[in-house]
Amino acid sequence: MDKELKEYLIETMPSKSLIEKCDEIDNIITNQLNIKSFICPTARETVSIQFEYDQKNGTYLEFEILEIAFEYIIEYFFEYSDSSKFKGDYIDGKCSEKKMIEIIKNFYELDEISFGKYLKEIGGTKWTGC
Repeated sequence: MDKELKEYLIETMPSKSLIEKCDEIDNIITNQLNIKSFICPTARETVSIQFEYDQKNGTYLEFEILEIAFEYIIEYFFEYSDSSKFKGDYIDGKCSEKKMIEIIKNFYELDEISFGKYLKEIGGTKWTGC
């Protein structure tokens, strides 16, 4: 997360721990995948930060990271190039960053159809395993 964005978030958001967590996740993504995330606050009432990824073919992947009762929840959403959508449920637990990285990696490595099948396999269900 670049310094200016981090400073802006610290000034405007009530949850410093969420900002620090998102900065940590962004550093992991950058170091492991060499991919730069587009990061922004959301307009939801629930305090959350959004990570976005786009491909030239029009596919779009989004994660929303929320802090609820001192736990971090990551919701994800995928949009196909034809604008049809898939919303995963959420991933949480101590391995949520690991699963998020796996999803991002597959987003860039698999073709659109294979990635959609992969998301349906991991599903719209709660994922907590390592």
